[in-house]
Amino acid sequence: RPAAVAFTSEQEIARGPKTPSISYDIGDALKAVRDNTGLSALVLNPWGQSLVISKRLITALVGA
Repeated sequence: RPAAVAFTSEQEIARGPKTPSISYDIGDALKAVRDNTGLSALVLNPWGQSLVISKRLITALVGA
């Protein structure tokens, strides 16, 4: 299933192809993934050593 992508810095964004981006608080990004039935995870920094946070873990971290 589709996942949302997030970056931890401007440098991480610049490592990949040119992409439009917006700034979010990490808590808001986690809640947005939790609340979107079409998303299964949040991928942090996909252009290298990435971290995938599953919707199940997000729900455990921020609540239902």
